[in-house]
Amino acid sequence: MSKIKSYVIDFSNVKQWHDIPDIISTALDFPKWYGYSLDILDEVLTNMMLSEESCIEIRGLEKLKKYDGYDKKIRNLLLSAKHSYGVEDAKNLQIKIIHEDGTIETLADELEVHKFVLDFSGAETRAEVINEFARSFDFEVEDSDDFSRVWHFLQLNLTMRISILEIRGIESLKAIDDTYGEVLEILSGIKESWNGEYSDRFFVNIL
Repeated sequence: MSKIKSYVIDFSNVKQWHDIPDIISTALDFPKWYGYSLDILDEVLTNMMLSEESCIEIRGLEKLKKYDGYDKKIRNLLLSAKHSYGVEDAKNLQIKIIHEDGTIETLADELEVHKFVLDFSGAETRAEVINEFARSFDFEVEDSDDFSRVWHFLQLNLTMRISILEIRGIESLKAIDDTYGEVLEILSGIKESWNGEYSDRFFVNIL
């Protein structure tokens, strides 16, 4: 049986945003070509799962909240990387988050199931439709008239959970320019994104 390799990423003493990449790269012994990018971090983590059994302990994650919400971004990235290749590979990468109050959160080997409800019954504008996505999936709207933020958020979060999406009042969107078609295009596109690799994690029920 191979020995589990352990790593500790400690953000407790972060003084500025620029400390974050150095802490991560040093703790995980990243190659010299590593430049701070969440995509690169994702790549390194998924490669670790394929090469060795690893345990990553995260400390001081709450300290990153003030840096544009990087606590949530890094947590989501860790979760996404862990589940990129299914349950069997997920078991190879153990991730434990030690919170400030001493509690320990272990990212599960199996994906959680989340149910979301989108109700467009009272929507009268594109902005209200986009805001309904933001409300349901808990993300901030940067441009209330642009669906790209919706697409980007759903695609990035597709690998992190099993999502059951219940939609109500979608027929009312036919009265709002091209919104009806755009919403259907987003939902079908998300289902097929990543070449359909994660399509079994995204379910849509139109009521």
